[in-house]
Amino acid sequence: MSIEYTYTITSVDQEARCMEIIYTAPNRQTMHIGARLPYVGETLEAIVRMYAPIAYWLEQEQKIVSVDIGVSGAVGPKVQSKTLAGAKAAKLAELAAVRYEREVEGVTIDDMVYDTSRISQQQIFTTNVLLQSGQIETVTWKTSNYMFIPHNAASFATIASTVANHVQELFRVEGELVAAVAAAQSIEAVEKIEWPL
Repeated sequence: MSIEYTYTITSVDQEARCMEIIYTAPNRQTMHIGARLPYVGETLEAIVRMYAPIAYWLEQEQKIVSVDIGVSGAVGPKVQSKTLAGAKAAKLAELAAVRYEREVEGVTIDDMVYDTSRISQQQIFTTNVLLQSGQIETVTWKTSNYMFIPHNAASFATIASTVANHVQELFRVEGELVAAVAAAQSIEAVEKIEWPL
């Protein structure tokens, strides 16, 4: 299902290589998303599409199923007859899961671990825009290892840039692996495709 939406770039920080995009769609929550700036050879529209919250909007429309407290069970591996198309679909899901896991595991800067969950990414990019625009002068940021670090615009720009580059590198690698899956001509070839260590 496709959702038609509009977007507005509300702030841009060239030094920190990020921007804030507001996404709106009829009858849906307005979303403020921190995103990286396009690289040379990329279009703004490609970045807007990459960060568009369509999956989130669709998830919010799903009906939920009632679950009783105390329900338990066991789950084993799902047995399926393998086809090339099925192997490719499973591999794409596996690659996306690994990319997401690595994306949100955090980054280390000067021995401090910074959270890179999706919510934290948005907070970092939004805070960086406020610092770089002079709307605030300093922030104290809590790291994942429970340190509270004061930052000015210059030092926080390093954090925002590092996080943006961390995320982009993972999407770049996933894109290469997805292309390899698409080109694979056998189940064996698909199953050999793995994330680099």
